[in-house]
Amino acid sequence: MGTLNFVVLIPFLAAMLIPLFYKKGTRLHIGLLPMIVAVSLFSYLLFYIPQIANGKTFLHTISWIPSYGINFTAYLDGLSLILALLITGIGTLVILYSIYYLSENEQLGHFYTYLMLFMGAMLGVVLSDNMMVLYVFWELTSISSFLLIAFWYQRKRSREGAQKSLLITVSGGFGMLIGFLMIYTMTGTLSVREVIQIMPEMTGHGLFVPAMLLVLFGAFTKSAQFPFHIWLPDAMEAPTPVSAYLHSATMVKAGIYLVARFTPVFGGEGIWFWIVTGVGLFTLFWGSFQAVRQTDLKALLAFSTISQLGMIMSMFGMGSVALHFGYSTESVFYSQATFAALFHLVNHSTFKGALFMAVGIVDHEVGTRDIRRLGGLATIMPITFTVSLIGSFSMAGLPPFNGFLSKEMFFQAAVDITELGIFHMDTIGNLIPIVAWVASIFTFVYSMIIVFQTFLGPYKEERLERPANEGPGGMLISPVILAGLVVLIFLMPNMLGNYIIRPAVESVFPTLVTEMNLGVEISAWHGLNTALWMTIGVVVLGILLYSFPRAWRWIYAIFPIGWSLNTLYNFTLEQSVKSSRKFTNSYMTGLLRHYLMYIYLFFILLVAGAFVLTGSYDFTISGNAEISIFEWIIALTLIIAAISILFAKSRLTAILLNSVLGYGVALLFVIFRAPDLALTQMVIETVTTVLFLVAYYFLPEWKKENEPRRINLSKLLISIGFGASFTAVALAVQNNRLFDRISTYFENSYELAGGRNIVNTILSDFRGFDTMLEVVVLLIAGIGVYSIIKLKAGNRGDKFENQ
Repeated sequence: MGTLNFVVLIPFLAAMLIPLFYKKGTRLHIGLLPMIVAVSLFSYLLFYIPQIANGKTFLHTISWIPSYGINFTAYLDGLSLILALLITGIGTLVILYSIYYLSENEQLGHFYTYLMLFMGAMLGVVLSDNMMVLYVFWELTSISSFLLIAFWYQRKRSREGAQKSLLITVSGGFGMLIGFLMIYTMTGTLSVREVIQIMPEMTGHGLFVPAMLLVLFGAFTKSAQFPFHIWLPDAMEAPTPVSAYLHSATMVKAGIYLVARFTPVFGGEGIWFWIVTGVGLFTLFWGSFQAVRQTDLKALLAFSTISQLGMIMSMFGMGSVALHFGYSTESVFYSQATFAALFHLVNHSTFKGALFMAVGIVDHEVGTRDIRRLGGLATIMPITFTVSLIGSFSMAGLPPFNGFLSKEMFFQAAVDITELGIFHMDTIGNLIPIVAWVASIFTFVYSMIIVFQTFLGPYKEERLERPANEGPGGMLISPVILAGLVVLIFLMPNMLGNYIIRPAVESVFPTLVTEMNLGVEISAWHGLNTALWMTIGVVVLGILLYSFPRAWRWIYAIFPIGWSLNTLYNFTLEQSVKSSRKFTNSYMTGLLRHYLMYIYLFFILLVAGAFVLTGSYDFTISGNAEISIFEWIIALTLIIAAISILFAKSRLTAILLNSVLGYGVALLFVIFRAPDLALTQMVIETVTTVLFLVAYYFLPEWKKENEPRRINLSKLLISIGFGASFTAVALAVQNNRLFDRISTYFENSYELAGGRNIVNTILSDFRGFDTMLEVVVLLIAGIGVYSIIKLKAGNRGDKFENQ
């Protein structure tokens, strides 16, 4: 097992240990264990930076299901390293912050267990080379984030936000899985590295575009791109440490990572360019446009996150054009957009993490996040104000903060892309820099709202839940570190660019690395070019819009809150529940005969459909052995007994006739030289008959019905069809037309299974494995029942909040 595999597995091991060590009232905080794990992993990954910067990659594999090509292969290159460092580094700061943010009365054992599960799942996503393993970790991030968002499960809005995020992201994950299977159908491999090498030859394949769209569907849902962004604002009901970790630095970046990782697979194609760039730009605009109208600080940050994710996504779309030109100077020219995307990905994690933590401190100290009730906190909370100022100005793209550098590169990329002479850029290409510029104006406005309306102006103590105080020292450490990184990156951007960003860009464009240098020299001053004039325009118009809000707020009347994607989501969910309940009630009648009819009818349709679609209904009896007189007698006896049951006038008669069927089958086993099966059948039939007799002894007398017998045509047809289906299957399987014979598989049963009797080996191997799984299922069900009983006993009299 490689060390990289341990990087993924250690957080899961910590999640298993936390419940064992957690006990309220202990001197050591339970958060120390996950913090030690996160610090250790971050420190370990730092040692890979020099080697990755020199072009080296690392690959470690654990065999899982090798017969299907599914192995846990951990692959570390520049792209996976930059995400892994963010996951562990921001994770360390978030855990430190949460130790002081969350009360000792909270279920801290649950919280840190969920947090470790999420960290391990995210590391699994960015380090997995196998697409099936990547999908497993992808869905684990959805499940663990669901648990974290619903941490305060007593609140209705927390439960609803968790449900929405799970439904949307898991739906995208299913689509992504289908896309992966399509890629496997085209390439014959599940390795992302091998897919990158093979897929350029598959652009004309019929599954190429569907696979691309499904992979993007998964990426867009996870990274909250329009129109799937609606889950992110509702997810802000989670505790602030969760928001700072999942929804600014890690989980929402999973979709960004997927687009970056599959850019060499699908990039260079016009449809990929327009979808990724177009969706990203519209998400950038819509998120910033909606953020300005928010009155809750976390809601504002949620929409700002949506906007910033759209910005990063659009840059990856622009950068993908580099693959269209192959080995040429144009490739380097357009790959700079991807460099800017990865640079802003890091910058966004620093300033947005700091902002979330600062907002959490404000909420923690004054008891509200409502902007209308805040103001004048700068002198009371100077450190929190400084952190918010740095984070907001960086998000607005102002110097001397790191967001200014990556935003300038974004503007330059948007201007450069208009010179592209392909993909019909001459018609609508000029809209790209215009949309980017307009969205950045709104970004400037909401960044100013955070600073000026929260911390400046009159202090409104009477409108606060409690008097304002600066946050505890321990709670300030993490946001101060992040704010310091915002300034440090601005002062020394090329250290980050050369050692972290450039190797990641080379991972996105592996086919170009051997021919040309994809690095970029980052500079705070780049002359009076178009990008700088765009920034000056953003500042001027942004100040005007912020200063005169009533003069332009009328535009929001065009987009009333009542008509939104959230309304559509709620309506769809409500109608789905009603339709499901109505449909379920239509067939759940409580009558056993109806359930048997459904089963029989499904089997008939299944068999008939298989015969029609495969053309496998073909049989012959010319090679069959002769039927002896004993076999004829037993068969006729079984037929007569089965028909006689229908006319039995007492339960005793019906039971005895039913036992005739069982013993008759046992006699057939004897004739066909299967004494072990015959013995088993006889024992089961004897016990069953005795139990029937004992049970029916306590039932009332079976009275004869005087009503005239009527023939139910539908039941008659289903009965005949079910019997005919079994007969057709029994006759058709003799020709083995669809599959090869499997008898050769058991010829060396002794070497493979250690038994000479083929029946015994099958029972030992497969039945034993089945029994083991059944025991596991019963164990899980037992744990669930025990948990429900304990929760009910512990929360007796408690009620969930309804709002």
